[in-house]
Amino acid sequence: MFLVVASFLICATALYLWLFYEKVRRYPKGPTPLPIVGNLLSVNFRKLHEELSEYSKVYGNVFTVWLPMPYVVITDYEAIKEAFAKKGEDFSGRCNSFPDSAFQNVENGGVIFSEVI
Repeated sequence: MFLVVASFLICATALYLWLFYEKVRRYPKGPTPLPIVGNLLSVNFRKLHEELSEYSKVYGNVFTVWLPMPYVVITDYEAIKEAFAKKGEDFSGRCNSFPDSAFQNVENGGVIFSEVI
């Protein structure tokens, strides 16, 4: 019985890690995240602007930081202009994480609580 449970846990962990790092590959390059915590352990939040500046020197003007959700950071004016002016529809909408998702599509919520479709 122990062998079956141990085998299942090992397979489930391996599958989770494989799916997690497949998801990481779809985003722009950045520091390698750990499962569950992302880059939380390696980011200095007291000097976040300096940390992101160092990442831009290493990974380029567009990179991803996992806190533990992925955040794509754009540090170049031309890249920002291309992202929001030329490809604005790709960036429209709202975040699907907790405080936003709890208030989206509230009946009679007006512009603030509506989802852009």
